[in-house]
Amino acid sequence: KKLDPVETYLHEFLKPYGFSVTQIQNIVSSFDNTAGKQFFSTTHRILKDRTNLIVDEITVLTNQVFYINDDCTGLHYPINLTIKKEEINSTYSILKETTIGQFDFDKLVFPLTLRKWQKGDYFMPLGMKNLKKVSDFFIDQKLSLAEKENTWIIESGNKIVWIIGYRTDERFKITATTSKILKIQL
Repeated sequence: KKLDPVETYLHEFLKPYGFSVTQIQNIVSSFDNTAGKQFFSTTHRILKDRTNLIVDEITVLTNQVFYINDDCTGLHYPINLTIKKEEINSTYSILKETTIGQFDFDKLVFPLTLRKWQKGDYFMPLGMKNLKKVSDFFIDQKLSLAEKENTWIIESGNKIVWIIGYRTDERFKITATTSKILKIQL
């Protein structure tokens, strides 16, 4: 916003992505409006977030579902996951990284389902006793539309186990009685 003339700078920045002069003017006029406005060229999208313009390539969103069997050791598509079963004892230390999900193996129903999040999804965030809508969780996390669209979910028996990279579900946590875990690393 501080560049002068802002339309000229923005046009130069966005020229490789195919945005027209009229679109640039509309983008500039949206600066003081609420977040969520989108602008499209033939190959890219600009999303006006709270304080940023996010440029991303237009991809065909699919409702593809992938399955993870109990003997699976990893995935490379659609996201890169390393999967490991481990026996644990009372000295096991739970890793507190958002890129690693650790779950009580005996509470899981296989095959696990890997899919994009959907409106109406809910889960019980780790540490809570009540269900929460995933959309409300995303609002609390202040995720942009692009981040929401790129979020993957792992389910077990139609219950969300992990919002990958964000939060695991309380119902699948490791407890004092857990003897075997499933560790999934993004």
